Order: sequence, then C-alpha cells, then structure tokens
Amino acid sequence: MTFTEQCSYKYLINSASIGYANKFKYLLLCGSVVLYVQVSNPNPNPNPNPNPNSNPHPNPHPNPNPNPHPDQDGMQHKEFYEYGLIPGVHYISVATATDVPATVKYLQEHDSYARSVAAAGRARLSALDNTAIAAFYAELFRQYSRLQRFTVEVLPGAVEMSCEDDLWRHYARDKGWMRHYLSEDNSTCIQPIAKGAALSAPGWGGAYKGSKVRCTAAHDRMPRAQPNACNEFQPGTSFEPFDKFPSAHPKDPTNWATDGAGSDFTP
Repeated sequence: MTFTEQCSYKYLINSASIGYANKFKYLLLCGSVVLYVQVSNPNPNPNPNPNPNSNPHPNPHPNPNPNPHPDQDGMQHKEFYEYGLIPGVHYISVATATDVPATVKYLQEHDSYARSVAAAGRARLSALDNTAIAAFYAELFRQYSRLQRFTVEVLPGAVEMSCEDDLWRHYARDKGWMRHYLSEDNSTCIQPIAKGAALSAPGWGGAYKGSKVRCTAAHDRMPRAQPNACNEFQPGTSFEPFDKFPSAHPKDPTNWATDGAGSDFTP
C-alpha cells in the first residue's frame, strides 16, 4: 500500500517501536485521526477494557511528567516537533494495541471530536514548513551560542557532511538503497561546487570519504530491544570506536570510499 493510499483512511496508527521511525509527521499531514500506540503489549489482557479512555480531552492542567515509566513513553527517539504536540488535541494517545478497537469505537461515536483532532494535527504539522524549521534552528543556535563557554573542536572520528548526498552515502546499508535516494544536486552543498565538476571519489561533489553509520548509534541496544545487534558483522555499517574514522567493516563487500557514483552505478 502506498503512503497516498494510507492517507485515504480516516484512522491511522503510529506505533512505538525499538528504533527510529519518521512516519508520525507524515501521518498527521494526511488529515486523518492518528492513534499513537505508546507501547506494544507482549502479554495482552484477554478481557480488555471496552472503554479505555472515556474522556480523551486533554487535562487543562497536565502533569509535567505524565508518564514516569519509560517503557510506556512511545518512541525512544523523539523529534523536536513532537514536544509541541498535545495528546487529545493533535493526536490520540493509546496505551497498547489491544486498546485500539475500543478507542476507534469511541471516536466513531464522537465524530466531531475526532474531526477536530485530525484537523488540529494537520494544521500543526503544516505550519512546520522549511521557513519555520529554519527559523527554529536559527533561534536554537542563537540561544545555545549565548550559553556556550568552550571553543568548538572537531573530535576524532567526526565525519564532515557538506551536501545532502553525503548523508545518503553515509547511511546507506547497500548500494541499491543508496542509488535510489541520491539526488546528485550540488545546490544542496554548504560549500559551492564548481559548475560542471565531475562526481567522483573522494567526495562525489561533497565531502564523503567512505564513512558508515556506527552500529552502536544505529540500534537500540537496551535489554528489551536489540542488545546483541552489534555482535555480528553487518554490511554498510561501521564497528569502529567513536575516536576513529567510521569506516566500514573489513568484510564489507563494498568499497564505500570509491564506489557509488549515483544514477549510473550498477549495484
């Protein structure tokens, strides 16, 4: 099912998981009612509460720490915009997947409220266009600079990113995936690239030199998630420590420092 087809549904689910998923903002933009399942339930109740949330309207005086239990706090990794969303106003918070049917039934019986949540969620995310996001980061950096009391130094193991494609190459797990997303658009580069400059290694029009995302940074290694994820070799992944350049594993079949020009590349 395409994402466009998903947007045709009145109710959509965003479920917490052990990794990072960026679909929450896109679901809100659909204009559907988004049900955010906070935690999966490995031991579902055989007799679930038929009315898990009889009053989904937000508390005008919310608890500043509404959920002291991290296992029921949705995604472990949150994006900045999520802190500006209010459950019950922009989306519907659902404790577990087993509570979804009863919650949908409640929303069907209170359709005007459901429509208001869908509209509010869409309006909130629609306001976060490129200009708004740029303004947010500009203000963030201004405020941070006033508090900064040290000289910024590039740490060993850091990787330079000059263009959008530097990121795609850095995060690609395989060559086919990389080829699918590369833009080869030098207008995205921080430093101007000479007009007509050839895309070739090292750099490919940016600053890329063969780095890969570190395994420890790409997996949630908590006991309930993927504690053994980095015990074995994975392609397109670095196992280097943070004080060394994150090159790919020696067993990796791809030479990331020289392979991957883009659309003319054969995986």
